[in-house]
Amino acid sequence: MTPSALNRVTVIGCGPVGTSIALALTRSGVSVALDDPDSRALAEARSRGAGTGLTQDLPAADLVVVAVPDSDLVDVLYAAQVSSLGRVYTDVAGSDERIRTEAMLRGCDLLGHVPGHPLAARLPSCAAEAHADLFAGRPWLLRPYAPLLAEALVAVRELVSLCGAYCRDGSAGMPQGRHHAMTARSPRRVAQCGPRSPVPEPVSPLCRLGQPHGWYGRVRGRR
Repeated sequence: MTPSALNRVTVIGCGPVGTSIALALTRSGVSVALDDPDSRALAEARSRGAGTGLTQDLPAADLVVVAVPDSDLVDVLYAAQVSSLGRVYTDVAGSDERIRTEAMLRGCDLLGHVPGHPLAARLPSCAAEAHADLFAGRPWLLRPYAPLLAEALVAVRELVSLCGAYCRDGSAGMPQGRHHAMTARSPRRVAQCGPRSPVPEPVSPLCRLGQPHGWYGRVRGRR
């Protein structure tokens, strides 16, 4: 894979971070497929022009961006890999030894996974405020595992470039504090600003991820 071959990207998680990444990619002409357990969040991102809904008949993406909270990261990464949603994977939560150990025990393929952590000057409070320039001119920490497929790092660096950010080595650890861009969104967080009517919570915050094709549900049954 070369940087110019980053043509199809799947973004899982349509919160402020995931939607902003998708908007930057679509602006650059990349074909983006979106998925989220919250149908309203998915509809909001699609209405903003961030991409189209993920369907079962789509070919494997060049890159899959897992933009979910770190508490859900390993399960979603494993499900996406088992379902062959893409060739290369990254996240926006960064990584630590706890997540790496959990991913290894879960059976995730870390050869094609590059943990990432984009830093925004100000993270939008909701997905309705997401915008394509959220990470423009900002550092994007990468903490690749070793060993790693060369094409994985190339693809993720291209993602960072298309978002207007620049790569920085994150191996020293992920920063905390005011500029810590939290991981996208909790699956329970609504997609738009303003008050919302309460809605029933699913049994699992990710149990509807991938509907109508249901890729996550099928993998959950194979645990």
